[in-house]
Amino acid sequence: MEYQYIDIIKDNRVNCFSVLRKMNVREFLNYIEVAYSNRGGIEGQRAPLKTKTAMSIRKRMIEDLKKGAVLPPVVLGIIISEEIMENLDIDSESEFLKVIKNASPDEIAIIDGMQRTTGLLESIEEISKETKIRVEYWIATNMNSLIYRMLVLNTGQIPWNLRKQLEVVFDQLISKFSTRIPSMTLLKADDNNYRKEAGQYQAHEFVELFILFGTRKHKVEIQDQLAEEFAKLDLIEASSNNDFLMYFFGVADLLVKLDITFSKVTKIENENLLKFKNGKDIFKSHPARVGFVAACSRYIFGKPGIERELIRQHDKFKVLNRDVNLLIKKLENSSIEELKLFMEIEELDEIITNKKSGKVGEFEREFFLKAFEILLEENVSLNNLSPCWRALV
Repeated sequence: MEYQYIDIIKDNRVNCFSVLRKMNVREFLNYIEVAYSNRGGIEGQRAPLKTKTAMSIRKRMIEDLKKGAVLPPVVLGIIISEEIMENLDIDSESEFLKVIKNASPDEIAIIDGMQRTTGLLESIEEISKETKIRVEYWIATNMNSLIYRMLVLNTGQIPWNLRKQLEVVFDQLISKFSTRIPSMTLLKADDNNYRKEAGQYQAHEFVELFILFGTRKHKVEIQDQLAEEFAKLDLIEASSNNDFLMYFFGVADLLVKLDITFSKVTKIENENLLKFKNGKDIFKSHPARVGFVAACSRYIFGKPGIERELIRQHDKFKVLNRDVNLLIKKLENSSIEELKLFMEIEELDEIITNKKSGKVGEFEREFFLKAFEILLEENVSLNNLSPCWRALV
């Protein structure tokens, strides 16, 4: 593989290296073959655009390249172990070259440049064998750093679809859930599967939960560009915290545990129940999941606009994790009848179904946010969830 050293810079904020190199275009295409075939190694990444405009732009790009134009660098992400990171010498080109060469094809992600890569692949026979391109590698020890880099990378671009960009990066985390939270299953849209039991969720909905956890909000108005800009800034700030992913995994784990515990209530003898007919229906509701995650985020980080010190965030997470796990343990040791009495599902169903509003979805998100804020504040002192369900009544 032909490489030519250009520059190495360390990003001390999120502990990753930016390595800018020049390499032969054919060697580059061989290097990212697996990542490209997997849509950039990031499920959800934009597939090669097939519109007439996109194809025309790629054709012009190749024509310019043949005339000697220089393409913007394609950005790749590589995750390495902390041990390797600690021993890297920023002045040693050979060490970084070794890391790049030894990276497993499955661990290489195209963070930015899928469409440029498509153009190169489509026209490889027209391009001189001597053609070089610039490639920037972001080498990090955790996905959080790459998320941060992607957000910063795209912040200045208009339009910038927050949900799409996070969907692209978030999918790399899905594989981590299988080891971190064995009882969780994330269902992808292409699988055509749906929730059959507690602990199963649509992957794209967990993308939104990740966004909301970072913004500390129960909704993100994607169509509102101004709101989106603030959301990006909040999320970038949150993602620069190396503990951020740990907190999100922890909150997701609590959600799954509660979901599984609630699901023990399989049937309630009441024919008038319309939406919430059993325990599994609570976190089957996406607004309920949103409310829980947003409430946890505010508990840890504070409400939007408040900036807590990192040590304070850590302390709040420890308290939240301890108290909710104590509640879960208490419920796990309860009988089904005791669990029914605690959950007050009939009261929840009545309040939700009696809501007369053209914006039921917005009401439910607000409802569950307030409900779970009460749960986190009162927790062990609650005899049942009635005060939670009545938080907005």
